[in-house]
Amino acid sequence: MKKNTEIATNLSSGAEKVETIEKKTTQSGANKTQTAKKTTVKKTSEPSANKPAQKTLTNAQVERKEELAKKESERAKKRVELALAKKKAQAEKAEKRKAEKEARRKKAEAAKAERKKKAAEKKAAKAEKRKEALEKRKELAKQRKEQAKKRKEERKARANNKKKTTKKNNGERKRHAPGYGGWLAAVISLGAVTLALTTVVTLGAVDMAGMRRGAATNYRGTIYEFVGVMENLDDDLDRVRISATPAQQSRILTDLLVQARIAETDLEKLPMDAETDRNLTSFINRTAAAAEGMLAKIRNGERLSARDAEILEGLYQTNHTVRTTLDKIAAEMTDDDLQDFIKGAKNKIGDAMENIENATLPENGKLLPSFNEWKTAGAGMSRTTTDEKKKDTKIASETAQEKVRGYFSDYQIKKVEFAGETLAKGMDAYNFILTDKDGVQIYAQVSEFDGRLVKFDYYKDCKKQILDAENAKDVAEDFLEKLGYDDMTVVKMDESGSTAEFTFVYEEDDFVYYPDMVKVKVCEERGVVSGFDASKYIRNSHKRIQPSAKLSESDAKSKLHESLSVEHSRGCVIEVKGGERTAYEFLCSYGDSRYLIYIDANTGSEISILNTQSLR
Repeated sequence: MKKNTEIATNLSSGAEKVETIEKKTTQSGANKTQTAKKTTVKKTSEPSANKPAQKTLTNAQVERKEELAKKESERAKKRVELALAKKKAQAEKAEKRKAEKEARRKKAEAAKAERKKKAAEKKAAKAEKRKEALEKRKELAKQRKEQAKKRKEERKARANNKKKTTKKNNGERKRHAPGYGGWLAAVISLGAVTLALTTVVTLGAVDMAGMRRGAATNYRGTIYEFVGVMENLDDDLDRVRISATPAQQSRILTDLLVQARIAETDLEKLPMDAETDRNLTSFINRTAAAAEGMLAKIRNGERLSARDAEILEGLYQTNHTVRTTLDKIAAEMTDDDLQDFIKGAKNKIGDAMENIENATLPENGKLLPSFNEWKTAGAGMSRTTTDEKKKDTKIASETAQEKVRGYFSDYQIKKVEFAGETLAKGMDAYNFILTDKDGVQIYAQVSEFDGRLVKFDYYKDCKKQILDAENAKDVAEDFLEKLGYDDMTVVKMDESGSTAEFTFVYEEDDFVYYPDMVKVKVCEERGVVSGFDASKYIRNSHKRIQPSAKLSESDAKSKLHESLSVEHSRGCVIEVKGGERTAYEFLCSYGDSRYLIYIDANTGSEISILNTQSLR
């Protein structure tokens, strides 16, 4: 009869499976033992007559089989236990991975929520600032309306002729307010001579209206050019006297020598008497001779001596007197003064030149070098720069004109006129003159290659300060945001009267990139941007990579001159001859002066030294 086999159901646990296997194994072993015993007894009790006697199992053999069966049972049990432990470990590992993944997801969601929260808070704060600025502008408009109403009767009482004269004078004054935009107008008037020098003439106090009226004369142009060159000489002497490394001293002295040669050329063009011209030229030549001699020493591997330091100090003090006097001449000079000076008449320009001559005489400068003190060498050295690569395509002037209208959509512009092209090293641009509803002009430049706004200046009066510096900064940041400039940070702010000028540079990973620079000027009376210059940013901006620095900030600090006191420092990238370099910027004090000194973050050498006073 066929035995029915029952199909077992799943047991509840691994332990029950083990127990079942043990029972089956034990029962099987017992059955086998019992059968063997019966067979033995049977074979023993029934001897066969016909068949040979079969081998019988002894008790020891039976026990051995039982022992083997028991060991097999234990091994089976261990295999099951190991399988169950492995499965449990895999389950626990999968659960752990799942928990970690969930934790990462929650962390990412929390970080995203935090970023959104901060962005919302920043946006709300910015909106609040804009709202406050708008309210101030509204209040300003209300005040102007009231003031206009009060002046209405007075204006009516004026004679027509006086009105026309006043309007003409005011129009000239509006179009030529002081500032770097005024410098731009002067450069256009002076032509290629000033542009070829690639020198920014920092005439903060110059009467630009007077400059424009006399820009047609060669003498006036030469005087302003001479002022700029002497300012560069002053800056070079100021920096080299505190420089501590031969490489930096060599760079500054080379530039000083070039500026001295340019100054000598300018002096030859000025209508001075022979004695004054000879004495001033003598001072310039002594400066050049000193620079050449010191450069020769550095090339020979020598270091500048204490006497060299004395000479540089003497040259600086004398040249600074010259520079200050020239600045005053440039600021106060009128057309009549210039005409009298050309004719040789006694006037304030002649008196100033006489003072400069006296200051440069060797007997009046104890530390000034004589010609015999130096064996000049290395004449003819000059700075060279590499031309920027130009793009092959450029936009049409009509396209640029449409773009410039968009840039000034908030300025109530009534007319836009194309004013030719400016072809400068590394920056070709279209020029435009815009006129607002009040007849005030804006001079603007737009890049010929991508249509970006390069620079502009708004010649509208700005007399009364309504906004503070912080609100003016918000106006500047909003303007940059409109033009698409992101991640910009303010590194410098100057206030002059009711105008604030901000210098922005690109910032990434706690490093500031000075080559990517934009300047924005804000009128604190009207709350609008009145000047803008992004020429450096457009020339230098590109995708930035985290800069490398072999030296720590403290290591770089140890390279400074021992007489300097450090007030502040940070990492930066600056532009130098031949490219960009990673550096540490140190704001230091030396006596009553303060300097920005840049130390190479990889070599420890001085890259640049700037007097903060000259940066204003």
